[in-house]
Amino acid sequence: MKTLNEGSRISWERPPAMLARDHWLDLSEGAAFTQVRDSAIAVLNCLESLLGRTSTARLKLSQGDERLEGHLDSLRHLARAFLGGERDKQFTREDARSFCLDCCDESDVSLIRMLVMRDGRVLRLSGNDVVPGHAFVQGANSMADGTEGDRSNDEAQRADGVKWPAGASYRLGNLYSLWHDLGGNVGMFDYAS
Repeated sequence: MKTLNEGSRISWERPPAMLARDHWLDLSEGAAFTQVRDSAIAVLNCLESLLGRTSTARLKLSQGDERLEGHLDSLRHLARAFLGGERDKQFTREDARSFCLDCCDESDVSLIRMLVMRDGRVLRLSGNDVVPGHAFVQGANSMADGTEGDRSNDEAQRADGVKWPAGASYRLGNLYSLWHDLGGNVGMFDYAS
C-alpha cells in the first residue's frame, strides 16, 4: 500500500483504493471527453477571434490560419485518444462517441463546418462562410488564443498539492480536501498499487 500526499501524482491507470473501479473509469472517461469538448470550444473561440478581426465579418471555411490549424490538430488528437482509450466501452455514451467520431474528420473545412453548425449561436454558416450569429459580440472574445477561462486542473493542483491526471475536474481536489476534513487525515490518501 502506498500513500498519496503532497507532490504525489496519480494516474487514470491507478485508481485510489477508496473508489470503485467503475467509478474511476467513469471519471476517466468524463475527463477525456471534457478535454475534447474544451478543445472544440478552443476552435470556436479561435474562429470567433479571427472573425472579429475581419472588416467583412466573414471567414471562408477554407481560409487557413496557423493557430486554427493547431487547434484543429489538437482536437483530432484528443478525439482519437477518447475513442481509442482503454476505458471500458460499456461506459461510453453514444452521443460522446458520435461527437468524437465527427471531430476526427481529416478535412479542416468539414470539421469547422460541423463545429459551427453545432454552435449556431455565436457563429453560424452562410454558404461556405463563417459569419456572426445572433450571440456574436464584436471584440467580446478575449480568448484570442482559444483557451478556456474555467478553473483548471492546475488550480486544483496548487490548492491541494496533488498532481491529478490530465483532464481531471478541479472538483477532485475539493473532494480530496473534504475527505481530509471529514476523516481527520493530514496529507495522505491511499491508492491501489
